[in-house]
Amino acid sequence: MILPRSGNVKNSEGLSGQADLKANRTVVWWIDHLGHGGAQASLVELIEGLSSREVAHCVVVLNNVVHQPYLNRLRKCGAVVRVVGKRALLSGIGFVVTWWWVRSKRFDCAVTFLFFADTLGVILSKIGRIPRIISCQRSTNNHYVRWQKWVLSSTLSLCDLIIVNSSSLVDPVRVYVPRRLPIKIISTGIKEGSDLGEVTSRKIRLDLEVPISAPLIGGIGRLSHEKGFDIAIQAIPFLKTKSAQLIIVGAGPDKEELYRLGKMLNVSDRIHFVGYRENVRHILRAMDVCTQLSRFEGLPVALLEAVEVGCPVVTTGVGGIRDVIVNNDYGWLVPEDDSMLIARAIDEAIQDKKLASQKTKKARQHLIKNFSFAKMLIAWQGVLDASTKAD
Repeated sequence: MILPRSGNVKNSEGLSGQADLKANRTVVWWIDHLGHGGAQASLVELIEGLSSREVAHCVVVLNNVVHQPYLNRLRKCGAVVRVVGKRALLSGIGFVVTWWWVRSKRFDCAVTFLFFADTLGVILSKIGRIPRIISCQRSTNNHYVRWQKWVLSSTLSLCDLIIVNSSSLVDPVRVYVPRRLPIKIISTGIKEGSDLGEVTSRKIRLDLEVPISAPLIGGIGRLSHEKGFDIAIQAIPFLKTKSAQLIIVGAGPDKEELYRLGKMLNVSDRIHFVGYRENVRHILRAMDVCTQLSRFEGLPVALLEAVEVGCPVVTTGVGGIRDVIVNNDYGWLVPEDDSMLIARAIDEAIQDKKLASQKTKKARQHLIKNFSFAKMLIAWQGVLDASTKAD
């Protein structure tokens, strides 16, 4: 089947560069969609790192949103990608066909990412007779309402193991995770020393159409309420550094609302929405400070990338963020929703270059020691080895 470069994909019996799953041991990964997102990027990197001849990997995408570069990367490492599609699921046909397919493949282990995978994926894995089911919880999920927590509690009871990417998530997810289930912590890992080439800060700013010499504040992530981009915009009028510009990297449902907020506060000329970008480390290198002002969070990849490239961080420190920005020696920890204090921290990060350098150096050393990509792969390999031992 020929796929579009990005966007929606029609349901398919199977999309991959491989004819079938032929390894002795097989793992199926379930995810809501394969569009832009931190969970999606992390899943692709994880499968790339784990790919080997011993274990075959299959990714089942419940929605029909597929980001073409992700699909290409999964194909390249030999993973099978199967897109079910929203319409097929709603009609019931996709559910039945996927159940039959799962049962025929005899997977050794299933791993789920995000809400619908944690529900439909878990159920299909169970009735498809997959002997080991693992759920990944990547956020405190404070936005889940009562019925969502009840559904999750019911479906996750069918799992054998829960994996979280931060110790700070253990207690929050216990609200809906059955007490009998073990929880294992595998921190998100980051690849060190990625090649950024010879691209200069000036070139990046020209490409993004932002002022060359102005201090650049940045935020990266999905444009939704929990990420706190509105807090960053509200802080702009309080900045003493009046020439500072805010660059917002990402896409999401709140873009128009954020744009209106900037106009209402008369700072829209200092805000630049640049949309989703594939390689944010280049952009991070051009920033004077990166903000991570989430209202709730897991362990955001954008934060890890900011620290890895040496960009000073101002953050609310919720969820797993404090695993990286442990205290104010590693960055600037600010109260949630306090625009004046956030502005004060941003000003200090911009104006005191020596202090910013000291904090970023300490944060990066901590990151390299505790959040390496290799360390994460070893932990995941151990889980999958225990779950997929050949009979």
